[in-house]
Amino acid sequence: MPTREERIQRLKELAENAPETKSKRMQILVTPSMFDEIEAISKETGLSKNQIVNLALSEFMEDKE
Repeated sequence: MPTREERIQRLKELAENAPETKSKRMQILVTPSMFDEIEAISKETGLSKNQIVNLALSEFMEDKE
């Protein structure tokens, strides 16, 4: 399992290579603790919470292939 720092580095790498624009809207509900973690990662990396969620979902989808 990758460390938090490795995951953050991976998120930054994925953000730099995002080829597609975001044009579809979707609302999600997360737990308060997950929100706090996403917010902390956002502050640490400078990525928006939306970018973090999109990158995490993209990585999840890659793992499923």
